[in-house]
Amino acid sequence: MRTRRARGSATLPKPRDPRPESPVMQISASDRSALLGIMERFPRQHIVLVGDLVADEFILGEITRVSREAPVLILKQRSKRILPGGGANAASNLAELGARVTPVGVAGDDEAGEALLGCFRDQGVSTRQVLRLRGRVTPTKSRVLGVLSHGHPQQIVRVDREPPQKLDPRTRRRLTEAARASLDAATAAGGCP
Repeated sequence: MRTRRARGSATLPKPRDPRPESPVMQISASDRSALLGIMERFPRQHIVLVGDLVADEFILGEITRVSREAPVLILKQRSKRILPGGGANAASNLAELGARVTPVGVAGDDEAGEALLGCFRDQGVSTRQVLRLRGRVTPTKSRVLGVLSHGHPQQIVRVDREPPQKLDPRTRRRLTEAARASLDAATAAGGCP
């Protein structure tokens, strides 16, 4: 620890920066070259991904006061975003790397399911093997974030919505058939629980 001398006093320890040091990833030139080579091959890949298509919802609000009804914060909602989560996130990430991705899974006919399919369409990801099930809830993980003026958003609570029942045998067979039909043209396949 470095020390400094105050005028007319004993030597004082230098104040320590309370922020943790961020780790810096060190990578060798040969590993970097190999990684870049792998990344360059993604656009030539067609990946079939079977998995749970989850919606990650982020609700951001400004904390305005504490409720009189209970000791809870009252937020004025400022924004809401729905992004791919679970297997949908893996498919989205592969698409961002340039791969052609065919997700195989289920989405409900709700707002979250529509938002997931919209994210896929925006990325150019095929949704032809995503089954839309009427009356089914798309698994959704909602994160409510609050912020005070000039502060940073903090997660206050997470609310999970899941379908009350498992997929029936007929739907599971349809998913299996969809995956098999897509495998012929695929260069890789994967699964995300």
